[in-house]
Amino acid sequence: MGFVYLMLMTLCGLMLWMLISPGSFWRKTAAWQYKNPEANEPSDAAYTTMRVFGGIFLVVFIGLWIHIASSVDRLGARSAGQAVPGVPGRE
Repeated sequence: MGFVYLMLMTLCGLMLWMLISPGSFWRKTAAWQYKNPEANEPSDAAYTTMRVFGGIFLVVFIGLWIHIASSVDRLGARSAGQAVPGVPGRE
């Protein structure tokens, strides 16, 4: 599970970077593909789209992180024979 948490943390960091500074994100991740990056820089609409998708995916990854953490807690409680909220016979 440590690897999953590490990947989610990395993805959340990248999405936060995309949300805060899409220009810097583009320069560091995609500008190298062009001979003249300044001439191929994305428009303001493209930067806005990057911000929107960065925010959406940040929320999705945080939700996934919470879901995985709560699932691990439930599995641990179930294997220990403790009460598990929402599971009939184990409440």
